[in-house]
Amino acid sequence: MNLIKSTIIVFSISLIGLVFCLECKSDVSLIFEKNKRKHHYLGCEIENWKGGQCTSFRGIRYAKPPINELRFKDPQLMEISSFYDARYEGQDCPSIFSANASEDCLFLNVYSKTMTTGYKLRPVIVFIHPGGLYLGSGASYFLGPEYLLEKDLIIVTFNYRLGSLGFLNLGTSEIPGNAGLKDQVMALRWVNENIEYFGGDSKNVTLMGYSAGAFSVCLHLVSPMSQGLFQKAIIMSGSIPPQTKIPRNNQIELAKKQSLLMGCKEQTSKNPSNEVLECLSQFSGLGISETLRKMFHFGMDNPIYLWLPVIEEHFGQERFLIEDPSDSFKFGRFAKVPILIGFTNGEFCTSAKENQTKTLNTK
Repeated sequence: MNLIKSTIIVFSISLIGLVFCLECKSDVSLIFEKNKRKHHYLGCEIENWKGGQCTSFRGIRYAKPPINELRFKDPQLMEISSFYDARYEGQDCPSIFSANASEDCLFLNVYSKTMTTGYKLRPVIVFIHPGGLYLGSGASYFLGPEYLLEKDLIIVTFNYRLGSLGFLNLGTSEIPGNAGLKDQVMALRWVNENIEYFGGDSKNVTLMGYSAGAFSVCLHLVSPMSQGLFQKAIIMSGSIPPQTKIPRNNQIELAKKQSLLMGCKEQTSKNPSNEVLECLSQFSGLGISETLRKMFHFGMDNPIYLWLPVIEEHFGQERFLIEDPSDSFKFGRFAKVPILIGFTNGEFCTSAKENQTKTLNTK
């Protein structure tokens, strides 16, 4: 718990002003052998906020690109490369704020204070970025590791699919839902299988998230897919919303609304999933994400959570959620790990103020 207590203080400070990309000062190589194959990762020396030298390996693929026939679907395992140029950020997953967007966006980043490996494995923090499940990025220009790298830790950040691309749920065997959360599981599995080569202890992983990232951490506590992949949790200003009912199987009405916003004809059949999928397949990821603001019921971003995780119907796939998470917590069916949870005073007051101002102006 000492790691959790010190980390939350440092990370709370780190949220201030980390909107610049980490500059690569010089190259650094990591060479290791796995499954009788030699692997070479080319990374960078970077600086923490006090100017101390640290190490980064960025833009590492952790799953197959979710494009073409894999679009909207569960992520697929990808074997790690023999050589990887990990000096640069990977592309952001498409959203209205993405800086360098591509649907080929399932990348993670590994940061450490030193490059020492082997003799002393260090605690690992895996951070899930915020953004309502439709915004944000694991890139350093969104939320960087500069403050945390003052500690002798391994920091992992990553992208996961956002909005319709990550959370379309049609209740079918092809698109059962929760793809973006399964992306998160794939990143955790990559950490579990590979982080020791970067000096991290896969048996000492703290899963940490902020806002929608914290909501995600709560879900990992109850998901059968996530069990054993982390040993501690930090939940910052976000939890499973009691005011939100997790849907079962699908959000087909939301999918139909999305297709209408894309200019497709109104779906009137009893089983419109094929028509919705055919509609969305005509558009780019950025084109789909640009309709975000029109998807909300009122105000700028309300309700805060739009596409939600779903309780999946069983088609033989790995299911991220098999029951309502509220029931999982109520009846003790969750990971019994040390947890630190907190909230921000005045959460979403700016959103409430904006809607109040609009209401007053219309009177």
